[in-house]
Amino acid sequence: MDRGDLRAEIESRMKAHLSRKFPRGGPRSDPVDDAISSLAEYGGYVAGLVERYRREMPMGSDTIVLPVELEGVFEREYRNDSTLDEFRRTWSELRGLAELLSQATGVPIERVSH
Repeated sequence: MDRGDLRAEIESRMKAHLSRKFPRGGPRSDPVDDAISSLAEYGGYVAGLVERYRREMPMGSDTIVLPVELEGVFEREYRNDSTLDEFRRTWSELRGLAELLSQATGVPIERVSH
């Protein structure tokens, strides 16, 4: 994918992501509640990176963060819990955007545990 295609894909995915409301519901437990809160924060982080990219500003960091806790909750620990499907989709969208931004900017992804 060339730079123009990457830019168009990032714009399209961010627009689609922002067109949906943040999911609600899910099981009530500390790990899930924490992950849902972190997912909302991560959405703001990725939106900020996309805005910096749109304005052709530096990313503001040497790496693009990918929180391993979110990956753990949505892809492993609760992967069979259908009440988290919308959260899982949101996580997947944000992870995909972060990966595209990394590809477009050359800023590497760093898997971080908080």
